[in-house]
Amino acid sequence: KEHNFAIIRPSNKQSSSDTDTAIAICTNKFKDIENRSFTESGGFAIAVATEIKTEKKVAFISAHIRGFDLEEPEDHMKEEAAAGDRDISNLLNYLKQCCADCETIIVGADMNAIPEIYRKRFLLFEHAGYELHRTGKPTSLMSHNGMGETPQLQQRELDYIFVKHNKKESIVDK
Repeated sequence: KEHNFAIIRPSNKQSSSDTDTAIAICTNKFKDIENRSFTESGGFAIAVATEIKTEKKVAFISAHIRGFDLEEPEDHMKEEAAAGDRDISNLLNYLKQCCADCETIIVGADMNAIPEIYRKRFLLFEHAGYELHRTGKPTSLMSHNGMGETPQLQQRELDYIFVKHNKKESIVDK
């Protein structure tokens, strides 16, 4: 905040250590910053702001999709994956309503999946008109299990960016 950033979190994510879903927006580049976050399905941070130079409204979303453990056998993952897929569907429905006024929607998501293994999760975004952008970065091994030990996780890419450009109706279209 001391460097001109607004911090947006869902109402249940107000602690500075609770950063699964948080957004930092530079107030030197964006104005009229609104918190449109919601807490159903674990909470999604949603910030809508107007870019100062272009006056275009942009939605920024931070999402952590639950319930997919790539370390488990696939048959065990089905129920967990279905819960995360429902979270994505809820998020996409919410964005369709609450961000219809935005020219661009950018979703940064920890998908807890990779398209090569669990394509269905990514198709939910693609069918809703979002383009997939891969980060190409592996996860860290910083998470801890219930005993406080660091598990031996396979390195994998979990974070992805989805972008959607809403068509603004022009006078020609009327």
